[in-house]
Amino acid sequence: MSQPPPPPPGGPFGSVGTYPQEPPQPNDHDLSRPAYQASRYQFGSSPEADQVLATNPRRRSNAAVLGLSLTGFIGAALVAVSAFLPWTGGALADDAAAKPGDRSIRWLWDLKALTSGSPKLIVPILVAAALVVVGAVVRPGRWLLAVGGVAAVILGGLHVKQLNALTVPNDPSFLRLVGIGAWLCIVGGLLAIGGWFIVRRDR
Repeated sequence: MSQPPPPPPGGPFGSVGTYPQEPPQPNDHDLSRPAYQASRYQFGSSPEADQVLATNPRRRSNAAVLGLSLTGFIGAALVAVSAFLPWTGGALADDAAAKPGDRSIRWLWDLKALTSGSPKLIVPILVAAALVVVGAVVRPGRWLLAVGGVAAVILGGLHVKQLNALTVPNDPSFLRLVGIGAWLCIVGGLLAIGGWFIVRRDR
């Protein structure tokens, strides 16, 4: 009598590994995923990297709002305070029109119009400060940050230019004639413009 053929390798159901394998299911903690690769590149390899990456845009937004509030309000405060401080110093420190409340706005383009005419220089300074405050508080009006900041820088810059015209042209010594108020107005305007750039970068 003939012997039955031996069973195939791997048991009666054929060789091991001949059945189709199910594709591997994605793992939420699979470090080969693109999100993890990006998070490992930015934050280092850690179990919390994916969660940090997912919440990172919101953190950036919160940081932008905080930076906007700080720079905006500080800039507005500096511009507003500058309206009540002397804009001339040195030999002109005791000038009758040292403060913007006594100096005509026409002074910015007419050296002879020191105190004559209205409105006074304090008016556009306070308007610029108000625009910066509105831009820092009202979300649709963020662009007012740039408008108020640019206006403050222009006001301070024109004042410095006029003081330079009173002395030898391009002589750095004229800077001693610039009062603390003009410098604060320029710095406050630059801070307001910086707050506007923070918002634009976060978009």
